[in-house]
Amino acid sequence: MEDLSKTFKHYELPLRWDKKFDACDLARLKVFVNEKDSFQANNINIFTNYVITFFSDNQVQKWLSSCDMSFYQNQLNFAVWCASSGCGVSVHDHLNTKENLMSSVYRFHIYYQTRKILEEMSCPIPGNSIFNASDNRIDMLKYQKLCNEFDVKTSTDFRFKGGDNSGLGTIYNYTSYKGYHPHSGVSYNSKDYQFIVKSTNVNKIDYIKQDAATEGWKQFFLEMSNGFTRSGFVRLDDSIRTYSYCILGSQAQTRSNILSSAETQQNFVDLLEKNINSQFSIPESITQYQNSITSTNAKVDYVVSEGLYMIPSDLSLRVGAIHGYNNNILVAEKSLKIGHNESVNREQKVSKYSSDVKIEKLTPLEQPKADINNIYLYLGFSVLVFGACYLFLRK
Repeated sequence: MEDLSKTFKHYELPLRWDKKFDACDLARLKVFVNEKDSFQANNINIFTNYVITFFSDNQVQKWLSSCDMSFYQNQLNFAVWCASSGCGVSVHDHLNTKENLMSSVYRFHIYYQTRKILEEMSCPIPGNSIFNASDNRIDMLKYQKLCNEFDVKTSTDFRFKGGDNSGLGTIYNYTSYKGYHPHSGVSYNSKDYQFIVKSTNVNKIDYIKQDAATEGWKQFFLEMSNGFTRSGFVRLDDSIRTYSYCILGSQAQTRSNILSSAETQQNFVDLLEKNINSQFSIPESITQYQNSITSTNAKVDYVVSEGLYMIPSDLSLRVGAIHGYNNNILVAEKSLKIGHNESVNREQKVSKYSSDVKIEKLTPLEQPKADINNIYLYLGFSVLVFGACYLFLRK
C-alpha cells in the first residue's frame, strides 16, 4: 500500500465569515444503512445555547480580550474545527457527496467526533446541570493535548468573527414605543456606549447580541478538501468503526431490523452515547466493530476512502447464514473504487484433493442445525440397536 504519511494535509482556520453551508441537522441525523434506506437518529443537541448575549461590560471585556475557552461557543467551535478542518473532512467533498451512505458516514463523523472532543475536554453540554454558556468547565491540559494532536497552537483564536463588531454582536437599547432597538453597523466603544450610564454624553446599552452567530459553528467547516490530515485518518477510522458498530450492534442486541424497529433505533442512540462517554480504546473499538459484523452476517465490501476501514454496503440485519465471504476486517487499498465493491471479501476455496472440492467451516448460526441433525441420527441408531437386541433376547 502507498505510504500515506506523505499525503497528510493541514488546513487553517476560516478567513471569511459569510459562509452558508447546507450541512443538515446534525442532532437529528438521517442515518443510511445502505444507499437507499435510512432512519432518523434523534441525538442530544449540542448546538443550542450557542449565541452569546452580553449584559455587562465585564462579559464584553472577557470576550474581547482573548479567545477565552471558558465560553461554550469557543469550545464548540474548536471541537467542530477539529472534526472537520482538523481531519480534512469538507462540506463539498464529504458531507454533501451524492452517495447517501458515504455522506451519512461523514455527517456521523462530524457529530460523533465533536461530541467526543467535548467529552475529552470535560466540557458540559447544553442540558447538563452544571452547563454555563459564558463560564463553562474545561480541562485545559486535555485542550492542550488535543491542540498537539491536531497540530494547532493553544493560542489559536476560535472566536466567531462574523456580524457586527467582528463577532461581538449588535448593540441593543430600549426606547419608548419601539422596545428594544438594534443599532446595526454601529461600532462598539466603551467610552461612547455603556451598560451603566454615568454621563449624558454616553449612549445606553441594554445588551449586545450576536445576531449573526446563529449556526456560527458551521463557519468552522472546511469548504473543500485536498486530502485527510494525520489526525483525520485516526479519527475517521474510529468514526467508521463506531458507525458500523452502533447500527449492527443495536440490531444484534435487539434481534430486530433497525429500519422497522423504533426500539432498535433508540438502541442505536444509546450505543452512540455509550461510545462517546466511555472513550473506548482503539483495541476495544476494533473488537466491537469485528463482533458486530460477525454477529449480523454483514459483508464488508464498501470503500469510504482509500486507507480507511471498509464497511458493509448493507448494514441492515440479516437473519440466517450467508455463504460466500469471510467477514474479515479490511482497509481500503488504492486498487479498490470508492463505494460498493462486489467482489471484495470473497471466501477462499480450500481443496483437499482438487480445486473442485470445497471444505467449509460451519458458522455459529449453522452449528446448532448440525448438532440437531446429529442428535436425530444418534436417536435413530439407538432405536435400531434396541430393536435388534429385543428380538434376539426373545429367541
